[in-house]
Amino acid sequence: MKGKVTNHQRKTEKTIVSNLVYSNTFETKYHSHNLTEPYFIGEPADLTITHHLNHPITKTESKLDGRFWITPNDLLQPAFISEHSYTGEVKITPARSFEFRINSKLLFKFENYHKNYKNDIGDNVSFYELVAAFELKGKTNKSKQILRALEKLDDVLLLASFAARKKCVCLGWNSFDSKTYVKKYLRNRTIPKDINRKNNRENWLIDLSDFPEFMETVFKKFQKYSEVDAFRRTMNFIVPSYEDTIDNNFVSLYSALEMIVLHFRRQKQLEFILPSKQFEKVRKQIKTIIENSTLIEDDLSKIEMKKKLSELNRLSFASAFDEFCKFYSVDLSDLWSVNSNNDGISLSQIRNKLVHGEHFSQKSSIGLIYAREHLRWTIERMVLAILGWSAERSKVSRNYLRIMNPYKNWRKELDNFK
Repeated sequence: MKGKVTNHQRKTEKTIVSNLVYSNTFETKYHSHNLTEPYFIGEPADLTITHHLNHPITKTESKLDGRFWITPNDLLQPAFISEHSYTGEVKITPARSFEFRINSKLLFKFENYHKNYKNDIGDNVSFYELVAAFELKGKTNKSKQILRALEKLDDVLLLASFAARKKCVCLGWNSFDSKTYVKKYLRNRTIPKDINRKNNRENWLIDLSDFPEFMETVFKKFQKYSEVDAFRRTMNFIVPSYEDTIDNNFVSLYSALEMIVLHFRRQKQLEFILPSKQFEKVRKQIKTIIENSTLIEDDLSKIEMKKKLSELNRLSFASAFDEFCKFYSVDLSDLWSVNSNNDGISLSQIRNKLVHGEHFSQKSSIGLIYAREHLRWTIERMVLAILGWSAERSKVSRNYLRIMNPYKNWRKELDNFK
C-alpha cells in the first residue's frame, strides 16, 4: 500500500507506505448506479509515515537522530527523584540512567519519552514510554544503518529480557534528518501479553547494580556465539510467559534445554558415536543378526527393530548434557536432576510423560510447579555459563535460592509423582 499527501504547490508533504497489509474486510458502497466507493480495512505488518519538511537545506553535516520505541523493562528504565514544594512546584532530578555502546558510532541512551493527548471527554492525559535514543552522523532516513542499528538493539533487548525475566521488544521508531521526519511502526512482532505487569525486583535474574557490567560482558560473548540465530530463538523460549499453563511452560523450557544441548553437540561433534562409514558396516552386521535370529519369530518385529538401527549411532541426550556441564563447569548438583532418577522422577521423565499425553494427578500439582522452577534455574545457569557470567552473581546462585520454597522443599514432592 502506497499513498501521498501534497500541498497546494503540488509538493509532497507526506508519504505512507506499507509493504504488507492483512485484510479480512473488502466492501463497496453504492451511491448511485454509476458511483461506487470500494474500500477495505487493513492491518499493516509494517507502516512507514514520512513527513517531508520542504524547507531550505543549510550546508551542515548530515545527521540522523531517532528513538526506538520499546516495551517496558525495569532494568533499562531510567529512575527519577521528585521533590514537592509547598508552593506546588515539583522538581524532577535524574537518579539513574542506562546507556549501552555498541561501537564507536552507535550508542543507545534509554530514556522516558513523554507524550500527551486529549481523551474522549477532553481531559489532557500524559504518559511516558521507554525509548532508546540514538544518533548516526553522516546518515539520513534513507540509510540502511538504521535497520542495522535495530538488529543490534534487538539483541540488547533480548539479553535485557533474559536479565529481567520479562519480554521486551521494539515496536518501531521515529527519526529526523535535514529533509524528513519518519515514523516507522513494526507490527510483525509478538507484543508481550504482560506488557503492563510490574516486575518485582525479586523476580529479576540479574541485580540492578550488576546489570551494566552484565550487559558489557555478555553482549560480546553473545555476538561471537557460533550459532547466534539459533541461540536467539533459544533465549526467547527461556523468558517466562505468565499467560501459559504449567504444562506448556515446562515443555517450552525443556525445548530450550534441548536446543542448547543440540548447539553444543554440533560444536563439539557429539551428535554421533561412530563415523558414518564405520557405523554403516556395524549396521549391516546387526541387521544380519536380526534377520537370522531364531529368537525373533515374528517378521513384523524384525522389520520394526531394523527401523530403529539408525538411533544406535546417536549419542544419548544424557551423555551430551553431561559433556556440556563438564565443558562449561556448570554445577547443578543442588537442583532437581535432569536425567538421573536415583532420587525419584527426573525432569526428563516428567517432560516425556507430558508430551506423550500422560496425566499427572492433583497431588502432584505442587511438585510440577517446583519441577518447572528447577528446570528454569537449570537452563539459566547453562545460559549464564555460555555468556561468561558467574551464576553466583545472579538469582540462581545457591546462596539466593536457599530461601525459595521450590528449592527447599522439592524432595518432599517426589513421592507425589509415583
